[in-house]
This record gives sequence, structure tokens and C-alpha cells, in this order.
Amino acid sequence: MAKLEIDLGTINLAEVPEQHRQEAERRARQAFVLALLEQGDVNVVQAAEVLGIFREDVIKLAAASSVSNFDSPRLGLWPEDRTYISRQALLFDKMRAELASQYLGKWVLFEDGKVLDADEEHKALLKRVSETGENKIVFISKVELQEPQPVPATSLSSTSV
Repeated sequence: MAKLEIDLGTINLAEVPEQHRQEAERRARQAFVLALLEQGDVNVVQAAEVLGIFREDVIKLAAASSVSNFDSPRLGLWPEDRTYISRQALLFDKMRAELASQYLGKWVLFEDGKVLDADEEHKALLKRVSETGENKIVFISKVELQEPQPVPATSLSSTSV
């Protein structure tokens, strides 16, 4: 795997709390991968692998970030599907505390403010959804107290990739 190095100038990382450094690294990795995705250098599956998240979460991050010029083959979604996912993600986020009171730690099939199905296991929920035979985009997310925040795509200067 290629290694990315970023010149931080005069920042002394020894003085930065470990938790802050880790969060900055997570955000930088996320921005870098989203920029590669936007440019067509990686696909959604590859982005999910690198970031250690599900494909659906990559789509949510891309929809919520400044990454906007995806074409449908690269992302696998048509513009109306991206609009649907964005709308559901915003509504899900607004209802996060309410959802957490009943579904914390569970995966939910969510639409227009309602939980249509829930399960402890992501694969089990996906299986039930696929068994309905409906061929439509759905919004599935894990209910957690705080969603990873999308990072706007920025340019990173690297010494090696």
C-alpha cells in the first residue's frame, strides 16, 4: 500500500494530544479518499475498504461533503438517488437522539422519519431488505450517538504517495 506523507511545517506533533492527532489523521484520510473517489481514481468499494466503513457510509459521506460531481456509474447512483440518500441522512441525523433511545447500536432501515426494520446484524437486515424483491435505493445506517463527520474535500500536499 502506498504511504501518504504530509508536511505540517512547524507543528510539533508531540505537543498535540493523541486523541486530536488521531481525529485529524482520520479526517485527512477521509478527505484524501473522497477526493480520489471524486476524480474517479478509486470506486466506492475501494474507498470503503481504505476507510474501514461500509459502502453505504461512503455514499453518505460523499453526499454530505463538498464532493459533488460524481457521475452515476462511478458512484452507482442516479442524481435522484443521491438526493434521496442526502435527505434521509439529514433527517436521520436530526432524529439521532430519539432513535438512539430505542435502537442504539442497531442497524435500521430508515425512511422519512420512520424505522421500517432493525437488526443487531447489518447482513441480516440487508438480507431481509433484499428478500422483499423491491429494486429501489434504501437508507440503512447504524444508530450511534454521533455520526462520523464528513470532511470537505481539500487539497493535500504530499511528499510521497
